[in-house]
Amino acid sequence: MGDFYPDGAWRLSAGSAGGGVAIDTGSHWFRPLRMWLGEVTEVLAVTGHPFAAMEGESMVRSLCRFDSGVVASFDVTLTPGAAALVPFFQVTGTKGELVVEPLGEVVLWDGSRGTELTGEVVARGNYMNSYGGQIQAFEAAVLDGAEYPVPPEYALGELRTAHALYRSAETRQWEPVWT
Repeated sequence: MGDFYPDGAWRLSAGSAGGGVAIDTGSHWFRPLRMWLGEVTEVLAVTGHPFAAMEGESMVRSLCRFDSGVVASFDVTLTPGAAALVPFFQVTGTKGELVVEPLGEVVLWDGSRGTELTGEVVARGNYMNSYGGQIQAFEAAVLDGAEYPVPPEYALGELRTAHALYRSAETRQWEPVWT
């Protein structure tokens, strides 16, 4: 496996990771989606195994319906080979699109530049910076006894969503998240 993952790495073991990328990394993407769009009510998914050394699925392609009525796509692939960088998030609305790039830029595409094919960078940062507020809240809860802003049970939404993705990949049908 070269430099990507050493033999015996926990992420390659379905038993250690709890499955594949849906359950391993899905929570990092579903949490913000749930915060922005509401609860995920149902999903339609397919899975694949482009990373042969990984026991669980290393690819998920899915549609997710939220209680707000919004439908979003959730696609994730983990592969040791060459792969293009894809946006972390693309939020498309009636007046434009906001794209969170993997290298830290947040770009607004709103038509204000006419026919010019560039968006406006409205923020810069990086993936790890996005956890700053969570880390501060956790520290305050542990060190100062502050109330945590989100109850731990909230994370069950990400777990239920991952399980629904697995059921949908098996049944090849829309599956409810909250059963």
